[in-house]
Amino acid sequence: MMNPLFENFISKLALNLSTLSTAEQKYTLDFYRDFLLDGDFQTKEEINRELGTPDSLAQQIKHDYVRFLIAATSSANAPHASDNYFNGLRVKKYPRKERTIAPGGFSEVKLEVLDTDVVIRQGQQFQVVVADYSSRPIQIDLVKQTLVVKEFPTEQKTHVLMFNRLTNASRVEITVPNVDSLTEISGHNRDGDVMLQNLSLNNFVLDLHDGDLYLNNVQVSDQLTFSGRDSDFFVTQSKIAQLASRVHDGDVSFKRSILKQIVVKTGDGDVEINQCHANLNLEARDGDIKIERSQLTNQNIVKTADGDLRLSHLAHEISVQLKTSDGDIIYHHSNIGNSFNSQNTQSDSLKAVSRDGDIIIS
Repeated sequence: MMNPLFENFISKLALNLSTLSTAEQKYTLDFYRDFLLDGDFQTKEEINRELGTPDSLAQQIKHDYVRFLIAATSSANAPHASDNYFNGLRVKKYPRKERTIAPGGFSEVKLEVLDTDVVIRQGQQFQVVVADYSSRPIQIDLVKQTLVVKEFPTEQKTHVLMFNRLTNASRVEITVPNVDSLTEISGHNRDGDVMLQNLSLNNFVLDLHDGDLYLNNVQVSDQLTFSGRDSDFFVTQSKIAQLASRVHDGDVSFKRSILKQIVVKTGDGDVEINQCHANLNLEARDGDIKIERSQLTNQNIVKTADGDLRLSHLAHEISVQLKTSDGDIIYHHSNIGNSFNSQNTQSDSLKAVSRDGDIIIS
């Protein structure tokens, strides 16, 4: 039976989520039950300090769903989207055409696309909606239990110059009937965004170039591997067992998530960890790292070369090594040297090294 303290919080949270669908409410409440059980919360004040009140948390949750919807539909309803070609003195338009495919059941998705926004989420049935161009068709194949999404490159035509394309991406939306219908998603995307919502996977492997990755309410039980160039990586309300991410020229953001073990390296972007339970190994070369209102477990390593490290409102039994070359280390409103996790008998420790910046602990 759940702790009455936790159940009271969940009950109040549920009252504020009526605008979400029934399925979204269930996914959300199940996640925060896991989140409360995973944390070391002893009082209502400790829960509110990390998550906020049920009302304020509900507002953030609904904002995340709206944000995902906006990102997922930003190019879906562009009636004049087309490829424009200049051929002699004439302009040819190749409108983006939409078609719906019912491929039957599948448990894996493999992406081989170039300029395509991809949305994968729980829906009413196994279905694929494709909006593409005649010049760059997308092929959908079902190979055993794997749905293969492949985009063919633009046809090479003599004396034809493409210019002023009104939208830069085709679009594929994949829905599955249950949150755990898929076991694996893998592949690559060059210039499109990839968005996942309300899914439970075993593995997720993606190589992205010039596009962003969004995860909202996604569980990965084994491994998530993401590499991106000029790409941002956003994770909200998700539970990930192991995550390895290398991003060049992009930001990384984790909010209200359970991250059992993550390794993140960025070149020229910032890293944000907010309201998470995590074991961290973070390295940012030319960006800032900000960690707040989170519970850190086991050994944590945080490094940046030319950015600041900002840690605040951290709880739990912590062992953190911090290192920066040309930035400041600022650590405040956190408990150092006290035991918060009755299940952990190790003492807390903080090791901070700064070459040309300040170390501030308060």
